[in-house]
Amino acid sequence: MAGKPRRKTLKEKPARRYGAKNGKPRKAANHKPKRYTLQEAQLFDAEIRQHIGKWIALVEDHVVAAGDTPAEAMEIANKSGYKQPVIIRAPMTNEEVVQIL
Repeated sequence: MAGKPRRKTLKEKPARRYGAKNGKPRKAANHKPKRYTLQEAQLFDAEIRQHIGKWIALVEDHVVAAGDTPAEAMEIANKSGYKQPVIIRAPMTNEEVVQIL
């Protein structure tokens, strides 16, 4: 079988190529989920309830913009100086609001 050499399988490829060092996988640096106090969760819940049924832009757990479409929320956030906010849809009714933290 002259021609193309056989491709190496994942086990045959060096581990370093996949982010490992000395054969051991890397650990995520400072990857601890943030703990929220009850007061912080209630404040976030109150912010979300102000925008029922809208698309909202979040930056660091704060609502920075709201609009009827995701594009509108992103545009308002960008004009306010936020370059990459997280865009989510707020619940359609008050009953759907739960503590998502």
